[in-house]
Amino acid sequence: MVFVLDSLGPADLVTGSIAGAKYGYSLLWLLVAALVARFMIVDATGRYVMVSGESLLAGFGRISKWIALLWFAVTVLMRHVAALTKLVILGSAAHLVFPLPTRYSIAIWGISSWVAAFALIYWGRYRLFEKLCKPLGVVMGSCLVAAAILSRPDPAALVKGVLTPVLPTEQGLYSPALVVMALMSAAMASFSNLKYSAYVHEKGWRNLSFFRRQRMDLLLSMCVMFFILATIQIAAAGALKPRGIEVGKLEDLIPIFAEVLGYGGRSILGVTLWSIVFAGTLGETGYGIMISDVYYRFMRRSAAVALRNQAAGEMPAYRWMVLYVFLSPLYAVFTGWTPIGLVLVKAAANVLLLPIVILAVLRLTADRKIMGAHANGWLTNIVLGLTTLVAVYLGCRGFIELLGFRN
Repeated sequence: MVFVLDSLGPADLVTGSIAGAKYGYSLLWLLVAALVARFMIVDATGRYVMVSGESLLAGFGRISKWIALLWFAVTVLMRHVAALTKLVILGSAAHLVFPLPTRYSIAIWGISSWVAAFALIYWGRYRLFEKLCKPLGVVMGSCLVAAAILSRPDPAALVKGVLTPVLPTEQGLYSPALVVMALMSAAMASFSNLKYSAYVHEKGWRNLSFFRRQRMDLLLSMCVMFFILATIQIAAAGALKPRGIEVGKLEDLIPIFAEVLGYGGRSILGVTLWSIVFAGTLGETGYGIMISDVYYRFMRRSAAVALRNQAAGEMPAYRWMVLYVFLSPLYAVFTGWTPIGLVLVKAAANVLLLPIVILAVLRLTADRKIMGAHANGWLTNIVLGLTTLVAVYLGCRGFIELLGFRN
């Protein structure tokens, strides 16, 4: 549940709604392909932790200290961009449920939600995040499943959408290439895949006795993730596509819930969106752990982390990272930026960064001197290689089209 909810975010709801509203069920197959590739990437990172007993970033440092430092620099920047998106959407989602009688309603709700998330991960850390995942998952999942079922999906079209790999050609508010790029980015992510290894390490799964448990845990995670992402597309296809509604702003998502769930649809959308984003905000715990790990291993070397393998999440740098993530984006509540635009920009950046993540993981986990009998098999290496090529192509094309769209 930690990995599933941490992996979901506003990009999933927005891009899934865009795809369902314009192309119906025809891109469901892309979720299957993306999640299969993601399983192999994430499984390799967890396998490294159990074989070596150390964090993945410690392994990157064994290849080259500069890989870990580059990851550190890019992640610090990307956390700011991601935080901008989440802060704006948290305020907008809460405003849908209970608009305050002031023009600052979105800002007030956004900052209030932000402060609550900050307190939970600054003092509660990983253990509290793990406990909160179940109630957040129940709220989010119930709303999405209800919307998908009540949208009365066509079973034959659903099966065809999952099994038939067809790329759309019909132009809309967003180009087909941009939609495919955004879907791939949301389903596969980039740097967030590395958080799984941080959670495995933080949980104490640091030897091969946990191998079978970890593999089944991850497989179940991917199944649940597919189910949630698919329900978003299904609900949008049923509620928006027949009415010709294309998602250009957050309010365009309201019909997904209003049409299929009746009078309370606006509030249900707000609760669902808020739950997704709030869970993703709590997921900054993983980045805090990993950045603390890099800091004490390679920038200000500490024997507590580097030699005794003390949990990086218990070290002071974790809290400094949390402070940065939550304080740096506060100016966004006073700007006119739209959540949809921020989500698409972040999606483009994720796809461009994905090849770097894959190649670093591939270099580490395909090495038999490091991994022994648990090194990647030929199928894993082929899938990771092909995924890298696809990500480079879609990332470059989507990013160019996004620049044209924004201009």
